[in-house]
Amino acid sequence: MLALNQTTAYAILTLGLLEDPDGRPLHVEQISRATGIPRAYLAKLVYRLRRKGFVTTRRGYHGGVTLARPAREIPLLEVAEAVTGRPFSAPCLLGLRVCGDSATCPLNRFWSKTVEMVRSGLERASVADVGDLRCVASARRLRDQGVARMDIPVPSDPSPTAAPAREKFHDPDEGRIS
Repeated sequence: MLALNQTTAYAILTLGLLEDPDGRPLHVEQISRATGIPRAYLAKLVYRLRRKGFVTTRRGYHGGVTLARPAREIPLLEVAEAVTGRPFSAPCLLGLRVCGDSATCPLNRFWSKTVEMVRSGLERASVADVGDLRCVASARRLRDQGVARMDIPVPSDPSPTAAPAREKFHDPDEGRIS
């Protein structure tokens, strides 16, 4: 079905944990523990995100990873396309090799509109919205039930009228990072 690939999902989770450029950096190990992403895989992903201009990295004790620009300025569509290296699209819903306006796929018109709606949503949503998504809370519940290994920060009691503040990353082993 229509889904982002695992690397794209990992990239979005990672970027959602990071603070804006002037914020406190997180180490790859901290991000790995928080998300359940294997450290070696995450290190390669962070390298790719740095090369694409999404994050900045600094070595050393006070080093780590931060966003290269404010979270509100990073659309999820840009992340998805940068990670996959191709424009956002989805294969034919019926699995046909050739599917398009010139092909005879009976679901092409419906599927094209659906894919465009998802594309448009990803274009409007930003990394700043990731912490606000209800699916993040669902992921946390799955973790609590022993189904998933993620520890994703979820804003506490967000107000529906005001834009929620980004939750700071909390590493239970090292205390609160502010």
